[in-house]
Amino acid sequence: MPEFNENSADLDINFQRNLFTNDVVLKRGDEAVRRALKNLILLKSYEKPFHPEINSGISDLLFENADPIILEEIKRRIARVIKKYEPRVTRTVINLEYNIDKNIVSVKVLYTIRNVSTVFTAELTLQRTR
Repeated sequence: MPEFNENSADLDINFQRNLFTNDVVLKRGDEAVRRALKNLILLKSYEKPFHPEINSGISDLLFENADPIILEEIKRRIARVIKKYEPRVTRTVINLEYNIDKNIVSVKVLYTIRNVSTVFTAELTLQRTR
């Protein structure tokens, strides 16, 4: 299993510019893992070139009526994609809250990073686009 490296880096999804180097800002350490988790959860089929199998599949469920079965399926799919494609993460707990008035599902993922005892949190909101 890959070990967590504090120096591992990932691109900032907002593509902000580093004022000193004029390069894209890098996310490092736990922030890089948090960004990778969010990307994995929101990834749809065929969005990752040459790897259509890497996706959570939750976008297919956002047009369903939200009931406990659909929320459990969303939770199961999130857990599956994290376990399969993010080896730096261990011990995940996924909490979902459904806001019926706004048709929004709030996702909160509590996780630990391999070889780090701290519990980290990744939060995102799922909603269908109009």
